[in-house]
Amino acid sequence: MTNNSSQPVQHLNSSAMATPSHVTTSEVKGWCATFAAEAVVVSIGNLFIITVFAKTRELRNRHFFLINLAVADFLVGAFAEPLFVYILGGYYDLWNFKHKDILFPVSMFLDMFSGISSIAFLAAIALERLYATLYPAKYRATKYRGYAILTFLLWVISASIPSIRIYLGNDYTSSLYVWMPFVCLLLLIIGSAYIVIWVKVLFFTSKRLNRGRERRLNVTVTILTLASLSAWLPFIIVNTVNMFRPVSIVAVYSTKVLHYGNSLVNPFLFALKMPKFRQAAKNIFCNTRRNAGGNRESQKRRDISTNNMIKSCESSSTQSIRRNLEIKCTAI
Repeated sequence: MTNNSSQPVQHLNSSAMATPSHVTTSEVKGWCATFAAEAVVVSIGNLFIITVFAKTRELRNRHFFLINLAVADFLVGAFAEPLFVYILGGYYDLWNFKHKDILFPVSMFLDMFSGISSIAFLAAIALERLYATLYPAKYRATKYRGYAILTFLLWVISASIPSIRIYLGNDYTSSLYVWMPFVCLLLLIIGSAYIVIWVKVLFFTSKRLNRGRERRLNVTVTILTLASLSAWLPFIIVNTVNMFRPVSIVAVYSTKVLHYGNSLVNPFLFALKMPKFRQAAKNIFCNTRRNAGGNRESQKRRDISTNNMIKSCESSSTQSIRRNLEIKCTAI
């Protein structure tokens, strides 16, 4: 490596570090390729989710927080992770790295903002399911305004935390005290909410139909939550350990892949565990194919009509020429 700077790479909301001498060029290329491929899948998957929700009124009205979760996860794949790849490769001299003084804080903000907003909406979903399980009548009467206010607050809080982190600069220990307690609180809320939900559904729900429906939905969001916990906990552990001793670059980037992978879980989970989502996606796909087929048929009919008109014109022109010749011959 040509870069001999000892300035650490700021791994965005993680400040775990590795100097250039610790990593080979091939290793950096491998990590960049891994992050880039993950970003593509995350972006496409969550964009698909947003499209299905946006075009399906029933899903759009019933799953307000899930839509915002998909938006947060899309931000991870479309902006945060690609910028992380650019900074990572540029820092290790894979390409020309310009404007680092601007890109470092921008990348850190996007990384923390998208990641924290994602887990914040997971917590909101957990609380929503808890409210629906304990107070179903009140839940069905909940107004859109309440969802809108809570959504606005979650986005504002998610933006405030990385702003404070950037203000603190390179003070790694203080920065951990900014975002880590909030994330741990959200994880605690998620875990506690689903424990209460499962107890209520298993032991205190009398109607079999409602029990089956609630259980299926709760299984879906519980799997989603467990996957998110699996993605976040290693990341938190690595950051905590890094306060006391250096962490290997493999551990840093592996937990970072898992951390970004949290945004990769949702598309596949929705497709596998939500029948209404699968049906809505199928309807959109079939309508798209049907419209494409209809356009091809319409074009084919227009082509046939055009050919018939050309043939008719050619036939009329030929007959006109013959009549003119006959008239001339008669005159002679």
